[in-house]
Amino acid sequence: PFANCSFTEEELDEMYPSAPTPAFFDEKRTEEEIISVLEKFPRLVSEVKNLTPTIALVAVKTDGHSLKHIPKESQTEAICCAAIMSKPSTVSNVKIDMTPKIVDTYLRYRTTPYDYCDQFIKEHIPSQERLLEILEENGLVLKYIKNKTNEICLKAVAENGLALGAVPNDMRTPRICFVAIDNDPKALVTILNRVQTEQQCLLAVQQDPSTIMFVSEKNTTKQVWKTCLEKDPMALNSIRHQTEEICKFAFDLDVNTFKHARVRTPEFCRYAVSQKPSLVAELEGKDDMIRYIAVEADPLVIRLIKNQTEDLIVRALTLNANALAGVTIQEERYCYYAMSYDTNAIRHVRNKTYDMCKIAILGAVIETTLCGETATMWIKSNPLSLRHMIGFQNEYMGLNEVSKRLQQKPGLSCRQEAKQRAISEKNVLETQAQLELRQEEIENLCLEAVSRDQRALEYVVLPTLKLTGVSCRC
Repeated sequence: PFANCSFTEEELDEMYPSAPTPAFFDEKRTEEEIISVLEKFPRLVSEVKNLTPTIALVAVKTDGHSLKHIPKESQTEAICCAAIMSKPSTVSNVKIDMTPKIVDTYLRYRTTPYDYCDQFIKEHIPSQERLLEILEENGLVLKYIKNKTNEICLKAVAENGLALGAVPNDMRTPRICFVAIDNDPKALVTILNRVQTEQQCLLAVQQDPSTIMFVSEKNTTKQVWKTCLEKDPMALNSIRHQTEEICKFAFDLDVNTFKHARVRTPEFCRYAVSQKPSLVAELEGKDDMIRYIAVEADPLVIRLIKNQTEDLIVRALTLNANALAGVTIQEERYCYYAMSYDTNAIRHVRNKTYDMCKIAILGAVIETTLCGETATMWIKSNPLSLRHMIGFQNEYMGLNEVSKRLQQKPGLSCRQEAKQRAISEKNVLETQAQLELRQEEIENLCLEAVSRDQRALEYVVLPTLKLTGVSCRC
């Protein structure tokens, strides 16, 4: 899988190290060797036979959850505290008696207001005085303080906005709510919908657009959702109460937000496809007009449309002949129609015929025409340059026909038209014998190119060329 990787094998081993097998610990290993392994794979501490406090401490500092693999007899207060500092929820894996220091460490480092691990320390809650001291470091301990005051609550939410969930409803003053949301916008989730204010919601979404998921329908005002989407259009996914106006506003900011739009009216879908035609693959069945709108915006998206009607195909080919590549059933009439606009469209034809190839050859605008000895000398040194001489090869077919065909080609420049007309007039003045001589000269030129490099055969367009197995190639 790393055959085309730019990293060396040594670098890959360093980036994606392989965990040693349990047999690694069966042999006599030094403490340094074991520590070097546990720094990368801390949970292998369960395989260590002679577990020392130093080894255990390294494991829990790397991953606090590795504490559950350390037996009770090897756990110490220091090891448990180090594990809790790394992962507070690992307090559930403490097997020794809860000490005040372990409980203090958990209360100082807990990160969520609703932690199921609280059950493991509920019988070991410290004194109110100690809780007030811890409150300076972690406002979430407010839930354990019995005699709350406005000052205590304000101090708690200023340290951690999510502590607002522990503030009694009758004490949630506008100032406390503002400070909490300013500290952590997700504190908005703790405010009941019926008491939410637009100012609170606006403050939250300005800092964190995803918090609009906590905004009530009443407060999903134009100012709130516009502020939110201007910060992050993808936050549309978090808006519970969407409207067509909201979805369109987000779409105008980022077309990729359409996947999050839950209000998809026919009008909005048509507008979306006109801006991002590839959405037709998803919305084709919603409305017949959507397919035509998509093709008008980008003819090449016809490849994504399952129901390809004749009108739709013709319109796509009219706008861009290369849309032929996306036509599921390539009828001959579609191929000829595409080539009438751009003969290069033949490269998209899956079943080419001789007549199609002839039209493509005659319709090619030749930028370089080489003739006489110059052509022969050029081919001898550059056989594959035969591709520049398609027009030269076609002289025997009647360059007046080439000129006529090119004059019918839309968008032909005056310079190209004059050039082809001059070649055609020259051809008319030549006698039949001269034309036959020219044909022989061209055939010899092609033979010379193919004999020097067989790949030049791809650029031979003479159907009568005297080469074994040679046929029209396009």
